[in-house]
Amino acid sequence: MKKVLPQLPATGLTPVAQATAASAVTSAAAQASPTPPTAAPAKKRGRPCNAKPFQVKDCQGWCAHPTLPDGTRPQRTFDTEAEAAKWIAEQMEKATAAIQPALGGPEQATVGQLLFKYAYRATVLKGGANAELTRINNYLAGNALPSLRLVVDSEGRRKLEQVATQPKAGIQRGWQQYIDARRELREQTYTLIHRIGGMKCSRLTTELLGELATVMEAEGLSESTVQKEIALLKAAFNTASREWRWKGFENPAVGIKLGKSESRFVRVSAEEEQRLAQALARCDNPQMWPLVELAISTCMRKGSLLGLKWSQISFETGEAHVWGKGFNVTLPLSPRAIELLKSLPRDGSDKVFSMSSNAVQLAWNHVRKNARLPHLQFRDLRHVGATFYAKAGLNAHQLKTVLGHKSTRMADIYVNLVNSDVCDAMTRAETDHGGSRAMPPADVHAGSDIKAIMAQRRAQRLNGQPELPPNVVRFPMKRRA
Repeated sequence: MKKVLPQLPATGLTPVAQATAASAVTSAAAQASPTPPTAAPAKKRGRPCNAKPFQVKDCQGWCAHPTLPDGTRPQRTFDTEAEAAKWIAEQMEKATAAIQPALGGPEQATVGQLLFKYAYRATVLKGGANAELTRINNYLAGNALPSLRLVVDSEGRRKLEQVATQPKAGIQRGWQQYIDARRELREQTYTLIHRIGGMKCSRLTTELLGELATVMEAEGLSESTVQKEIALLKAAFNTASREWRWKGFENPAVGIKLGKSESRFVRVSAEEEQRLAQALARCDNPQMWPLVELAISTCMRKGSLLGLKWSQISFETGEAHVWGKGFNVTLPLSPRAIELLKSLPRDGSDKVFSMSSNAVQLAWNHVRKNARLPHLQFRDLRHVGATFYAKAGLNAHQLKTVLGHKSTRMADIYVNLVNSDVCDAMTRAETDHGGSRAMPPADVHAGSDIKAIMAQRRAQRLNGQPELPPNVVRFPMKRRA
């Protein structure tokens, strides 16, 4: 005779919870079904197993009293055995998930899966989220995971959305060809990154990350780029150990020794500033010149300028409340910046500039090419403004406020790097006090063989010939025939 097992009602349980509840109900149905006396197991006395519903004599309903992995024993009573089994399965799954490592731990999670989760946890809130997502997407490609893109709505809310990795048709095809050409220049780097992205986290070693750093530098990437790559992996592993219950996991990026990145400071001469202004005047986009001028006079980053709104500007107090590098900051506005902002036309929207980041970069490439300043990047304008204010006499604390920093560390660097002030002080010292030392005469032997001159002077000294000034040459006399 075929047995008919009772069916569980449709629920929203996870597969693990459904399997546990079904097991309990199946066990109860098997006990209730008639079986031959010889095959029936010996009945145990006492309370039924805590992981299964049970009934108490002279009491109605079914009791659920499981012992959870953390030692607690919740208890509830239900009308039916199926409801009690369902509740037990839910409690066991919640308690088990609370003590299990996220993503199954380093033995099951790949580096790509780790960075995918880390992007939603931390990267989305960072000021440099776009740059970090570009690095993360390289690892996701090695794990066949979708790429991530940052989206910011009109209210400033940030979220990540998944995008297809296949190149789009039309105009996007040319952009894909450009990316492929650039990746060919770093073929070994991207090959190794894709390999790491599909690797289990427990199998990733410090030796392999050191090899990645070496390959990146060998293919021409700067030390700063290598540092950012290793720092991303290090931060993701630290987050997993601290928040995702990866107990006992050793961060493989901790032992990597990297070189120190050099800070980028650019000086623009007066003649170069004139060429830049002429190139900006010839730019097709009329917003480009005011954007560049504000980048210098306010020392704002490109992202802060493009996200600047009229509602965030106070002309009365001379301040602008903008989103800095991961936090909101209030920046002072100079009279030149206020005058420039007041002269800008408004199109009815709250945004000061309607240009996108990509449009700014394309326009800037044309401007610096026309100005014959190919190495001047848009982010250098912030350094140009900070250097100008440091030369003008702003101290480190004042410059810290202009830059929107929390400490004076970078401001001190700007102040210390103003070498023109030191040169002026040295010039004034020599002009006012002079020097008693005589200057060496101009050497008429410039361009001659140094060793021949030394041999000639040594011979004159040994032969007792009178010493001549070093700028006088003794011509040998011609012998008479």
